Amino acid sequence: IILIISVAIFIILKIQKNKEALEVETKYLKELNATTEELRKKDLQLQHSQKLQALGTLTGGIAHEFNNLLTPILGYTEILKKSVAIDSKDYEYINEIYDASRKAKNIIEQILVFSRLDRNTTKYEPIQVSLLVEETLNLIRPTLTSNIKISYEDSSDGSCIMANQVQIHQVLLNLYNNAFHAMKDAEGVLKVTLSTVKRNEAPENYTSASETEEYVQITVSDSGYGMSAEAVTRIFEPFFTTKGLGEGTGLGLFVVQGIVRNHKGLITVESVVDKGSTFKVYFPKVQGTPSVAEEEKIEFKKLKGLKPVLMVDDNPKVLKVMKKGLEDFGLEVLAETNSVEALNIFKQDPSRFEVVITDQAMPDLRGVELAERLKKLNPRVKIILVTGYADEKVAEYMKRMIIDDYLNKPVIGKQMAKAVCDVLEKDY
Repeated sequence: IILIISVAIFIILKIQKNKEALEVETKYLKELNATTEELRKKDLQLQHSQKLQALGTLTGGIAHEFNNLLTPILGYTEILKKSVAIDSKDYEYINEIYDASRKAKNIIEQILVFSRLDRNTTKYEPIQVSLLVEETLNLIRPTLTSNIKISYEDSSDGSCIMANQVQIHQVLLNLYNNAFHAMKDAEGVLKVTLSTVKRNEAPENYTSASETEEYVQITVSDSGYGMSAEAVTRIFEPFFTTKGLGEGTGLGLFVVQGIVRNHKGLITVESVVDKGSTFKVYFPKVQGTPSVAEEEKIEFKKLKGLKPVLMVDDNPKVLKVMKKGLEDFGLEVLAETNSVEALNIFKQDPSRFEVVITDQAMPDLRGVELAERLKKLNPRVKIILVTGYADEKVAEYMKRMIIDDYLNKPVIGKQMAKAVCDVLEKDY
């Protein structure tokens, strides 16, 4: 009996030990699987990141070339518009070319939002939100299928926000595109509402960190398939998408949230499965800008009596139209295609020029390198950098006051004239 009991106890202990070992092994395997899955996701994200970086570099280079092509088109159409009667057919045709070129410029700028390495170079200005909403809705209308209708309501009374127009374009188009995908297989309504809300009407977790008393609210709703509660909590994560394979990268709303935050805004989402989703975007309301006519009267008076402007660009066609565009505002311009030669000209008499306008991507000396050498010769000279796309060095040199302002190509005479006026006001 004792032997039987001993054997039974031994077997029970053995089973218990095996069970514990099995539990430990099972736990280990689960942790190993979880770690493997996490590593797989990280590897996938790294591959996505590397592809995006390569795409950004490629996009930046292509955009630079396109902007060089657009500069003469925009520049010469601006010049032609001044030379023909406003009520003539020629003016109408020229204006069509001008408007199409401006739209091409805006498209390139939207693409470049992904490739710019430093968002600190982004320029913000007061913009009327309703104009942007209407413009973007007009852009997507031709692309929508007949089963999707658009409903738009505006009670914002022309309210303005401090923003970058291109980036807000991107936010709106991305939200519209998501709504379209959610409704593409059935009839639906894309509803866009623009309004202003008081501080106590906006989300408390947002207004608690803000001193603004009034906000502009953009609401984009769809009647599509909606999202689960879990999807809603993850919707702004990078590489997370509810779209089918090959239909989305999972980066759209991640980028949208980043843009909104950079504008001191907030984006929220509510969704019900089979009912649809609603995105609300809040931006602090600001005062509007003065009229263009008033700006021109103030600005361009400062150009009278200005010393010659030194202009540098290695592309002769771009340089020619930029020179002509600025000369139309009464300025004397010395144009040079070689950056080293431009430096030598400046060395001969550093006080000869008050303003230098230089391209960024040039052989021998890049724009920022030329700017640094010019500032050493004459710290008071004002330098405007013209670039196909702003990179991280632009922000660095702006902070160090090596350059005083920058313009993104394509540029026209009026932009350059305004930039010259602006830098002349700067006094370090």
